[in-house]
Amino acid sequence: MNRAKETNDSKAKINSYEDNMEQMINKFYDVVFRGKAAAWTAIFTCVLAVFSYLLLKVSDSANKLSIEIEAASVSSIGPGVIKIANPDGKTLKGYNIVFTWVNSGNSPTRTAELQSNIYMGTDSPGKGLDFNQLPQNRIVTAVIAPKSGIQTGPGFISVQDLEDVQQAKKHMFFWGWAVYRDRFSTTPRLSEYCFNVEGAIWTKANHTDFAGETTVLNTPCSVHFCFNEECEDYSTRTK
Repeated sequence: MNRAKETNDSKAKINSYEDNMEQMINKFYDVVFRGKAAAWTAIFTCVLAVFSYLLLKVSDSANKLSIEIEAASVSSIGPGVIKIANPDGKTLKGYNIVFTWVNSGNSPTRTAELQSNIYMGTDSPGKGLDFNQLPQNRIVTAVIAPKSGIQTGPGFISVQDLEDVQQAKKHMFFWGWAVYRDRFSTTPRLSEYCFNVEGAIWTKANHTDFAGETTVLNTPCSVHFCFNEECEDYSTRTK
């Protein structure tokens, strides 16, 4: 008898719980959904629009990254110092300075104009020095294939030139630029380098001994060591 009563009580509690749950669900439906189809359609439309916009941004970023990977990217490697002997083959006349322009991108340049220079005088490279007013070398026009390079020579410096720099009698710096286009960019790209020559180390006391080795000490300049719009003379160099 008691067990039957307990069973009936349990059934009554379950039924009451189910009734309460059903009432709660109905209230929730009435508050949130009933008569609000248009509002929910608008909400879902907004969510879909935001999701589509985010997908578009991701696709655009991936496309830009792909272009950056494939596009030509030209920069300089150097300086290279080549010893030049006098006719006797025993004494050192001076040095040819060369720079190699390398395209590290996966596509060739369409066109490229390159120039490398040596300055020797009283000015030191710094902000305010107009490089366009310095002596200019011949502009080299070329197409640079992907993963390859082209060499340009700033010129010749004598042993005496390097000794004058070592003794702080003169300033010397190597500088150059490359303006180029590729099939991806609608605007020209610019790469510049500048190295200030601090002095030299000779392995022979006689600096003109061709058997000796010379290390030219140089550091990047504070200006004209840049790429594209980061260069202060981008607009004038690329026009």
